[in-house]
Amino acid sequence: MKKRITDIVTIIFGALIFALDVNLFVIPNDFGEGGVTGVTIILYYLFHWSPGLVNFIFNSILLVIGYKFLDKQTTIYTIIAVVFNSLFLYLTEGWTIASHDLMLNAVFGGVFAG
Repeated sequence: MKKRITDIVTIIFGALIFALDVNLFVIPNDFGEGGVTGVTIILYYLFHWSPGLVNFIFNSILLVIGYKFLDKQTTIYTIIAVVFNSLFLYLTEGWTIASHDLMLNAVFGGVFAG
């Protein structure tokens, strides 16, 4: 039980760090990402749709499709990660950092995403 709680806290903390990366470094500097987050960012650039909502919808669709391939624990952890990543993307959407140095922002964006 202690390991599961530690895993869940780690997943939630990682979701927060990644959401901060997207909202503080990637989106304000017109950078890109890969995967679902990349599609989410592209749709934000084109239509100004909420990254948190779009991320939640796309990841939910993928989770439903992949449900039969994942075991129970992986499915639960994935649901937690999707929910908290989308929630943190939504909650930190308006946050900014007053830095216009693209190289510095790219380095910090890479560190936060990693």
